[in-house]
Amino acid sequence: MLCAIIAALFLLFWLAGFGRYTSVGVDSDSVSGSSVVQRYYRARWIGDGSFWVGTGQYSFPKSAHYKLKPFDWGGRFFQRSPRLIAPRSAWNRIGFWRYEKHPAAGGDPNLAPQESWIAVPGWLPVLVMTVPIFLTIRKSRRSRTTL
Repeated sequence: MLCAIIAALFLLFWLAGFGRYTSVGVDSDSVSGSSVVQRYYRARWIGDGSFWVGTGQYSFPKSAHYKLKPFDWGGRFFQRSPRLIAPRSAWNRIGFWRYEKHPAAGGDPNLAPQESWIAVPGWLPVLVMTVPIFLTIRKSRRSRTTL
């Protein structure tokens, strides 16, 4: 039953993920010297039908007015503005990605965002989550016919 719910959610987000941006995950703040480091862990549908999983972080100067959030749910659902990245290969065009963003040379590495992502076509998680459902149905049918 859980696989069916997860498969249905992946299907919904995959179909809605064409032309819309959705992101769900967790944020975490910590202090490092005189800076606040914000880390995030996300699952994303960026608008091209692919499913992304990754993490990133960035820093900014610590302020007395900023309240640290050691744990915070993060998410944006079905935004009209996709966040597309220009494909660099045929693999990217069909939905497979390995994407990393590092601080620019000469810039402050503590203040620049850093990201690391992997992506697959959005239909792949749907397929992976439906396989256990079909195996369970098949096993159930076999056990009824042998009785």
